[in-house]
Amino acid sequence: VVMRQLGMVVRPHDPDAAAITFRRVPSGSTSSPNLSFWFGLAAGGGSMEVNEKQVTCPVVAYLGAEDKVLDCDAITDLLHRLPNLYQLHVQPGFAHADFVWSVDAPSIIY
Repeated sequence: VVMRQLGMVVRPHDPDAAAITFRRVPSGSTSSPNLSFWFGLAAGGGSMEVNEKQVTCPVVAYLGAEDKVLDCDAITDLLHRLPNLYQLHVQPGFAHADFVWSVDAPSIIY
């Protein structure tokens, strides 16, 4: 419910997926220090400096067109500056966590 209210999911979700994830990863998907960093950055209205030329590994990125966590346009611009962007896919109708939690992600994305 909270994730839907925050705009992190918009599609029907699989309640079993959450139980499986939280059983194996107590934080749900990230660490407390990582969450503190991102929430602190957002609360301060700040941005991160990124040297995209240092990202030399191949990058495949999936973004949700309905994402309320990320600025899809800004992230798309950043990704296009990477020297080795292999694939960028913006999925219509998906929000930030729908790639993990939605019931239809396996058939649509994977």
